[in-house]
Amino acid sequence: MTFDGIRRRDYLPGLDAEQRSMVCYYAIYPNLLLSLHPDYMMTHALWPKAADRTEIICEWHFHPREMAKPDFQSEDAIEFWDQINREDWGISELSQLGISSRAYAPGPYSKREELLHAFDRIVE
Repeated sequence: MTFDGIRRRDYLPGLDAEQRSMVCYYAIYPNLLLSLHPDYMMTHALWPKAADRTEIICEWHFHPREMAKPDFQSEDAIEFWDQINREDWGISELSQLGISSRAYAPGPYSKREELLHAFDRIVE
């Protein structure tokens, strides 16, 4: 996943043809998001600091053989996800403002919000 769609690293070892075309996202409760890409892994650790503030540590993990190459590149993945993360965090901040409003009333989750719904059930 890059802005230009070009993969700059070898696939991770042991992936079959189908796995080489997949990206898998996992939520490991209570605070880890795991994104498995064909050529790297990305993690987000969420550390709540207050009801309206969370520290997020995003890290990219590349295979050691790739990182040892003289022409190793990681900027494509980092720049892509940095922009996506900032957009997502902006949406989250706007949502937090709405939820903080006295007029807010929770509604049903959509089918695309299964992870949020599961998290909500844990915190209830």
